[in-house]
Formats: sequence, C-alpha cells, structure tokens
Amino acid sequence: MATEAEVISRTKMQRPRSSSDEKTHIATVDVRNYRPDEVSLRVEGNILVVKAKHYSDGNFGFERNEFQRTYPVPQDADPASITSKISQDGYLTIEATRRAVKAVDDFPLGGYETRAGEVARIDDKKFSVLLDVSNFAPDEIKVKVVGNELSVSAKHESETEGHFSSRQFNRNFVLPRDVKMNSVMSRLTEEGKLLVEAERKALPPPQERFISIEKDKIA
Repeated sequence: MATEAEVISRTKMQRPRSSSDEKTHIATVDVRNYRPDEVSLRVEGNILVVKAKHYSDGNFGFERNEFQRTYPVPQDADPASITSKISQDGYLTIEATRRAVKAVDDFPLGGYETRAGEVARIDDKKFSVLLDVSNFAPDEIKVKVVGNELSVSAKHESETEGHFSSRQFNRNFVLPRDVKMNSVMSRLTEEGKLLVEAERKALPPPQERFISIEKDKIA
C-alpha cells in the first residue's frame, strides 16, 4: 500500500468544490451598434465564438460593420450551461454555471509535484511521471500497474568491508480512468531519471452549439 506523501491522492487531483448553481462570468461585449438578431454565439469545444454583422444602405452608399471574437470557456464552467443577455444599454453579458463536483477519478490537466524533482503530469494525450532513480541500477527498479494504480519501487543492497547498507523507495500514483492501461511504458534517461508514460483515450470531437441571446426588458 502507498505511504504518506508518496501518493498523488485522489483528493489533491480533484477540482475545488463549488456550488452547482454558482455562475461564472465569461465575457462582456459591446454590441451597441448591432441589433440582437445581428449577434450570434456558438460553442466549439471549449471555445466560445461571438459574431456580429450589420448591413445598411445610407445616403453615401452601403455600410457594413462586423466582428468576431473568441473566448476560452473557463475550466470550471459547464459549456452546456452558457447563457447570454443584452442589456438595455447595449452590452452583451455571457455567463455559465460552474461545473458540479466530478467523480473522484476525474483529473484536471497540469503538473503535480510530489517531491523535489518528482513530477506527475497530465495533458490531453498522456499521463506521465518523472522520478529520480539515479541511486539505483536498472535491474533494481520495478514498475507495475495494479488496477488503476501505478507502482514504482526500487531497492539497493550492498556490503563493503563487513558493513551492510540498504536503501529503497516506493511510489504509488492513481491513474486517470481514461488511461490505456496496456500503453504504460517506462524508460531511463541519461540523467538517471525514470520516465513512465501512458496514453489517454482519444476524446470525442468537439460539438458546435448555438446559444440564444436574451434581451433585458424595459422596466
């Protein structure tokens, strides 16, 4: 079993808890020169796209105004809950509901330092962990996966002039649930670091969704 300070715990890997009905602000856009029906919003994966187009014929010819802006959807926001409203003074406010707490084995992206020089990292494509094993020979290191837990252990024993010495370590890491367990691989670097990597399952392609725009009612 894992010992204290040697495990990236599930709790540390969770996003902070938040109320499911709490709103998070994404953007406020000046659309005073556009009618509500000339403004459109859509979500592409984790990107919010705001477009506006205005065409008119004037005394001096044809006039066209348009813009497109993109905003990243915050990590703690639910893209499916995005709402927008145009105020009476012509400003578009875009908000979303904060995500509910995820299951304990859902992991955010980023790096997590477990000890000095030891870092577990998660990105869109893989999970990786880098350990300093410079004090151990390759045949003294063991890497194994049990369920969804990665275990790395090393043990060195030596005897010199009747003096016996021994050193060892054990590291355990909880793997994200979308890791391909049969893809776990390890290798030693020239600096004596052990790099363990595992592929993550491909995410579904981002879906595009258009968002309706509300307009404040005149009191």
